[in-house]
Amino acid sequence: MKAGRYHRMRFSLLYFGSQLLLWIIQPGLARFYSAERRIKRAYRRKRWENTALLSRQYLAQAERYHSDWNYGNAIHDGNQFLGLVRLRQGDIEAAKEHLLAAGLSPGSPQLDSFGPSMVLARELLERG
Repeated sequence: MKAGRYHRMRFSLLYFGSQLLLWIIQPGLARFYSAERRIKRAYRRKRWENTALLSRQYLAQAERYHSDWNYGNAIHDGNQFLGLVRLRQGDIEAAKEHLLAAGLSPGSPQLDSFGPSMVLARELLERG
């Protein structure tokens, strides 16, 4: 087995093990950390109602983990996806409100490094 492949497999097993441990010890926090992935999956599959539901749940969970490093991601992403759903439903004013709310995120390691997603802003601009 090549060294690079071995290290990737080892990393994957360590990552899986840490995620499993988190689910066992703190299932609520594990759900909070995995919410963004579930929202993105629902959005990619064009399941708008499910996307909105998961986004609202993510925002509600964020209030419980206000001091967590992922809090800023939850505020940004939850509002971003709610705005995208509202835009798909033709409610431009609600989409604008969610864009503004997404901008109120206090930041996170990811947002501070890579910046916010501009998908909702771009789609609002394209609509005029």
